[in-house]
Amino acid sequence: MQKIKSGKDMKVYVHIAVIVGLVAFFSYFVFSNLANIYSIRSEISAVNQKIADEASETDKIKQEAEEMNSDAYYEKILREKGYIKSDEIIFIKK
Repeated sequence: MQKIKSGKDMKVYVHIAVIVGLVAFFSYFVFSNLANIYSIRSEISAVNQKIADEASETDKIKQEAEEMNSDAYYEKILREKGYIKSDEIIFIKK
């Protein structure tokens, strides 16, 4: 091992050690947060998909509600229950 000859050499080694330490610290900080960033992006993607699914379901329910408020829907339900119009004739099969 070589002896350090002067104070200037010692300062260089200290500066190099500080730089290496800072690079190591920031590298750790960045790489440890990358996993969190990818996890959060995945969660955002899942939430956006759920929002799209819910919007589709909402549109479907709105369409069903509009259909239920129509005269044709009421007529269909009443016919399923056996009601007829006043001017209709019932035929019974034997």
